[in-house]
Amino acid sequence: MNPHEEHERIAAHLQWLHDKHDNTLDAGIVVRDARRVRSPLHACFEWDDAVAGQQYRLEQARHLIRSVRIVIQTKQATYRAPAYVSDPRTRHGYVSTVQLRDSKDEARAALLAEFVLVRGLLERARGIARVLGLESEVEALLHGVVEVESHVPQALAA
Repeated sequence: MNPHEEHERIAAHLQWLHDKHDNTLDAGIVVRDARRVRSPLHACFEWDDAVAGQQYRLEQARHLIRSVRIVIQTKQATYRAPAYVSDPRTRHGYVSTVQLRDSKDEARAALLAEFVLVRGLLERARGIARVLGLESEVEALLHGVVEVESHVPQALAA
């Protein structure tokens, strides 16, 4: 089975679970179903508890790192910002947001990476908005983000 067919099979099974559970779906329903070896979802999960436990602890550590905020005080206002962001050099670690001020190239790369995330979320929201008939509202937000994103390289080059 090719990846597209596998994706379709998984999507159909999730829809079946959704329908079976009174038009609702949650992680518990999915995991209970996936425990069955014959479930189309079974291979999507790590069933070795030692490996899964380590993966979960790593995810908890990532959440912990992303949860830390710093406070920036200006004459106009007080702001809270992430203390750490994805390291633009490696993409698998984190770097101090304050430390990024020392390197315009790394600061630019980190900020552009954040805009990529925002764009991805807005593109997801646009897909949902299409279904709901609200696409133009989300499209305006997406256009604004793309516009600001295009100015980041020039703003940090100065």
